[in-house]
Amino acid sequence: MKCFTLPGRVESLNKLLTSHWSKRYASNNAWFAKVIAIAGARYERPKVRQDVTLTVYLNRELDRDNLIGGCKGLIDSLTKAGYLKDDKPEWCVVTYNSEPCKKGQERVEVKIRDESESE
Repeated sequence: MKCFTLPGRVESLNKLLTSHWSKRYASNNAWFAKVIAIAGARYERPKVRQDVTLTVYLNRELDRDNLIGGCKGLIDSLTKAGYLKDDKPEWCVVTYNSEPCKKGQERVEVKIRDESESE
């Protein structure tokens, strides 16, 4: 199992959809840079389905749709960095959790495990 924590705030899907494309692009690049800096790149993509658990710590709660949509750039970054073969349902199952935290302590805890691994 691979576990790591990425600092930063997950923006709501509503905020991302109303922002300029260049801001969304910059946000996705920032998530990718954090994944590479903290977890490193994986040079061989997994050959089995991955179970991904994202625990998002935010100072205010997002509804489920905004949380999932806001994490899309992070999931794409995990795929680009080689932790997921693809973000299609046949290659990864993502579980989204949200927890409260104080302002300035926003972060995302990422847990990735092969489907074949036991808990």
